[in-house]
Amino acid sequence: LVLTLALPITLRRAYNDTGAYLNNFLSAPTLIELLSEDLLHLLRNPLFQVYEALIRTFTDNYMVFFMFPAFFVQYSYARFIRKHSPSLVVGVTLYLFLGTYSFSIAAMKQSLAMAVLLYAVDALIERKYVRFFLLVFIAFLFHTYAIAFLILPLFTTKPWTGRTILLLAVVYFVMRNFNPLIESFLEFTNENGKNVSAEEIIGTAAINPTRVAVYAVTPLLALVFRRYLIQNGEDREHNILINMSVLTVAIMSIGLISGANMFARMGQYFEFGLLCSLPWILKRTFEPRSAWVMTSVALLCFLGYFCYANLVQ
Repeated sequence: LVLTLALPITLRRAYNDTGAYLNNFLSAPTLIELLSEDLLHLLRNPLFQVYEALIRTFTDNYMVFFMFPAFFVQYSYARFIRKHSPSLVVGVTLYLFLGTYSFSIAAMKQSLAMAVLLYAVDALIERKYVRFFLLVFIAFLFHTYAIAFLILPLFTTKPWTGRTILLLAVVYFVMRNFNPLIESFLEFTNENGKNVSAEEIIGTAAINPTRVAVYAVTPLLALVFRRYLIQNGEDREHNILINMSVLTVAIMSIGLISGANMFARMGQYFEFGLLCSLPWILKRTFEPRSAWVMTSVALLCFLGYFCYANLVQ
């Protein structure tokens, strides 16, 4: 499975941001040049820069540059699905149909960060907090948006309680005061070396509401069937996974105002909670035969969304 998923990423020549990654790699300094010229900055993905320079030191073959992240990312993703989804087949199918695999082809830095963060989720489930924060920091060095994962320890309890309501209230407040809040945030990041122009977020395209609605299916099912799911609030693993699906929708909802790229990518850090919790919700809620029917219907609907997102939208 990992080989099948990773090889197309390794051998690609064009797709989404591939050209930018390829050109940056071919013009990248060697590792010695990178370190001697003091080009690293904490908010500019330094660990990815080091990897890029390390490969560039030995070769200009861009397929080698693509290969190592491709195999690490796809192994990490498949491992997480196998560990936390009741069905590897359903989990991987959702991974393909929701567009997560397509995104892993497009965005190397964020995919690497997401792969590291999945190990952080395991650490959080096991209550190994030092390891969790260390892994989040490593992911942050690959892509700065990974810092959003620091909120996850607040959502290890039963979903759809007061914390969920508070989260939705905060999201609503941000949406109502979008421009001044974003301008303040960008001013802070620019002062600390992360140069992002306001024009890249404010006034840019918004996330398609259909996409947010599709992502909202899992947390809404968890709300409707909550009394059948985590009855005592003691299932830490599924508490976290369902809450991750809620966080995905909450963050993406801000992008309904503007800044589709930023908020869609930030929300995707929590996406694997959705991929793994949806099959579990259906299996837990319905009888085996009904669960099979509902799962089949769900996969057909996600296939329809995949076709819409890639052929129509």
